[in-house]
Amino acid sequence: KLQQKIQAQKAGEGGASAAKDIGLNFQRLAELKKQRKKIYDDQEAVASVAADLTAKRERLSKKIDKDAQKEEQIPKAVKQTQKALETQTLDGKRERGLLARLKFLKASVEYIRERDVVDEQLRQHVDEKKKIGTDLPKIKKEIKELSEVVDQQKKARDEKQENRDSLEKELDKINERRKRARDERDK
Repeated sequence: KLQQKIQAQKAGEGGASAAKDIGLNFQRLAELKKQRKKIYDDQEAVASVAADLTAKRERLSKKIDKDAQKEEQIPKAVKQTQKALETQTLDGKRERGLLARLKFLKASVEYIRERDVVDEQLRQHVDEKKKIGTDLPKIKKEIKELSEVVDQQKKARDEKQENRDSLEKELDKINERRKRARDERDK
């Protein structure tokens, strides 16, 4: 009975091919993880540049009038401010405030143009980040599937090893009994 188990174990092993399969799966899994890491690193590099551009955009936005956010709105805001300055009777403080707003509005044009350039660069970086990550879902899915297969293969390999160990123990016990029986018979 025991020898039948051993022969069945040896016949059902396919040891070399199973070990080769698990080895190939491990290699593929490692390769996929490297690809995933490269994608994440590339995305992180693009994201850090985008973060710098976003910070620059915020600094520029602070130098732009809140009511006139686009270059086309500046002339209208300047006209309104000049009209208020010319038609209303103002005290000194209010007049200085309107003059400062006029100066601020005229200076905003340059910052609006810079912000538009930064916005375009940001769009390009966002597009680049999306382009870099297009293969990521496919890679993640393959990693997950391959991990499950490898886990199953590991489990099967461990079970086979446990069976081999238990068979070896049984063989050792049988050999020990035979040895004792021979020793007793030889006495």
